[in-house]
Formats: sequence, structure tokens, C-alpha cells
Amino acid sequence: MKLQFLGKFRADNTPLSDIDLAKTRLLQYMAARNKWEVKNHKRLKQYDKKYGRVDGTKKAFELARQELQPIIDSFFTKRDRKYLPGHALGDPPEYNPKHEKITDAIQKSSTRIEIETVRTGDFKQGFRYMYVIFKQDNEWRLDSRKIYLKSKGGWTTAPL
Repeated sequence: MKLQFLGKFRADNTPLSDIDLAKTRLLQYMAARNKWEVKNHKRLKQYDKKYGRVDGTKKAFELARQELQPIIDSFFTKRDRKYLPGHALGDPPEYNPKHEKITDAIQKSSTRIEIETVRTGDFKQGFRYMYVIFKQDNEWRLDSRKIYLKSKGGWTTAPL
């Protein structure tokens, strides 16, 4: 699924709302992460066969980390982070815009939007996520992700 940035106007020239722009940004990020993970999962399998499990995994993850940085730079808020985004290279992928449906979006301020999603159609069916998105340098950028865990009594931090 290839997503193009919609710009700031609809086809009828009415402006997109901040929520529409933040949703578009989130879906673009999910598509980019999905493409990155699928590509690097294939590479991991190829490198494990070519170089052996230990060396293949090490080489594949090194390249994957390098290729993830432009995605981070493009979509994340600019700030120091305690943790880098997850480096999962699984099958099925962690991010898949076809299986993560937006269920709610709330604009908390002129610079903060929270978007809730629910996972459908795969092994994480029913998982709920909240993405916190900030307006920074006049564009919407992902800042954090939370997962709803009933056992923990609500939302808890999850890696982006």
C-alpha cells in the first residue's frame, strides 16, 4: 500500500483538519515501518542462510538499524529518547496499516493529538494502541506509543 502525503487541502480545496493531517502522518509511518520490516525480515532469513545464524543476524540487524534511521528522522519528534524504536523483524510485521484501524482521534491542544487504534486480522487482534503526535516545526510527528493492558489497569508505554 503506497501512501502519498495529501498536502493541506482536500480534493475540493477545503483545508484538512489537524486531526486529518495527524492521521495521514500516522498511516504514512505505519506504511514506511511495514515496508522496512518486511524487507529486513527477508534479508535476515537470507543472511542467516548465507553467513550462519549468529553472523547473519548481526549483519542483517546492523543494516536494518541504518535503514531505520531515516524513518525515525522523518516521522519522530526531535528529542532525546531513552529507547530507540523497536527493531522487530518478525513475520507478520509489527506495523501493518491494513491491520491497524483508527478508532478515535482527540486533539488535546493545538500541538498535541492522541490517536487510538485497534489491531485486526492477525495474531495481535484486539490489541489497542494510542499514538501521541505533536506538531513540531509545522508538521505532525510521532512522539510516543502506548498499549492498553487491562492487567496493568490502562495505558502503558510501548516502543514506537
